[in-house]
Amino acid sequence: MFEILYKTPRIQARHRAGPLAMEREQYLQYRAAQGATHRTLEVMACILLCIARKINPPEGSSVTMDQIRRAASWWASRQRRVPLKKPQQVCQRFAGLATAWFRYMGRLQPTKAKQLRHERLLGDCAHWMRHECELSPRTIELSLRSCRQFLTWYEARRKPFSKVGAKDVDTFFLTVNKHQRWSRATVATMLDGIRRLFRYAAARGLCRPIAQDIPYPRIYRYESLPLGPRREDVVQLVNSMQTNKYSDIRDLAMVLLCAVYGLRVSEVLGLRLDDIDWENDRIFVWRTKTRKRQSFALVATVGNAILRYLKEVRPRCGHQQLFLSLRAPIRPITRSALTSTVSDRMAALGIRAPRMGPHGLRHAFGCHLLDGNFSLKEIGDLMGHRRSVTTRIYAKVDLPVLRHVALLELGGVI
Repeated sequence: MFEILYKTPRIQARHRAGPLAMEREQYLQYRAAQGATHRTLEVMACILLCIARKINPPEGSSVTMDQIRRAASWWASRQRRVPLKKPQQVCQRFAGLATAWFRYMGRLQPTKAKQLRHERLLGDCAHWMRHECELSPRTIELSLRSCRQFLTWYEARRKPFSKVGAKDVDTFFLTVNKHQRWSRATVATMLDGIRRLFRYAAARGLCRPIAQDIPYPRIYRYESLPLGPRREDVVQLVNSMQTNKYSDIRDLAMVLLCAVYGLRVSEVLGLRLDDIDWENDRIFVWRTKTRKRQSFALVATVGNAILRYLKEVRPRCGHQQLFLSLRAPIRPITRSALTSTVSDRMAALGIRAPRMGPHGLRHAFGCHLLDGNFSLKEIGDLMGHRRSVTTRIYAKVDLPVLRHVALLELGGVI
């Protein structure tokens, strides 16, 4: 690998003579297989040589994070061009590469994370939610996050779990929410997870049955309105990505899937290469709410955007997911990356909407269907709603029809 990166025999020999030469070469080959560029591998090889010289653990021993931090600080102090960059960024780059390398070799000593006393209870509850309640992975993730937050607070009070009560939950929200200022919808979501934990624990005799005693915030069924941008703003967003940049080509395909089909974030990220039938111009989407595979006609604009992404941008690798990261290591794009990408692009264009992410594009799609005189049943089917009541929020935005109803003469009807 060193012979590929460097043409000068003197530089090749220096890397060969350094400590852990074989381990460094194996890691460089691994990163090259992930799609790292030639220039990135050159810089990486130089930093790895410095890491090996500074740390160089004995055979069979592991490296601690404290050793890596001390080596990173020493290395940053030795760099002449550190004033051109922030020293903190230099340390993070050195420490990040060292951590990844030693973890790849299996020689990084794991840090002892602070675990809850009831960690096993959370694991059992997650298994129960997954296999018996058949909840979606996202719902389980949110539930466990809420339960962990409550248990962390409760264990600090040094009280046994068998004595937990509804008043403890009240105190938790009153204490923590002073700084967080959660909305009623957020509190309701957290309480759903905490209730599931108590329901599971009570069924196994670990605590009293208190799930039904936990107060629940008032949530009005038709309180919310679609919060997406206007249709003109969506068109402006799409036009802004009509360039030859790799990031624009990929992001355009994702944005069109949200704007044209109203897909959820998880549904866009779940698309695979074999979900598109190019011969019959069909696209298949796994709906996360209804848990069914839904077929759509492949719109020419969306199909051309995806095809251009596949031909010009998408890295060649073994991943079957449709959308991947553009930089090494190549991996499927994450939920946070897609959300921040759309939000940042909308903010840069001066678009203002209550919901700025890809879910806002889904709301705009629903309003567009309503303007096209689609029935609520058709809108719900196209958007993959599980219940009809979810679609009714779009009826509240059809103001011309509501004004027309208000002006009707009802004297001859009554």
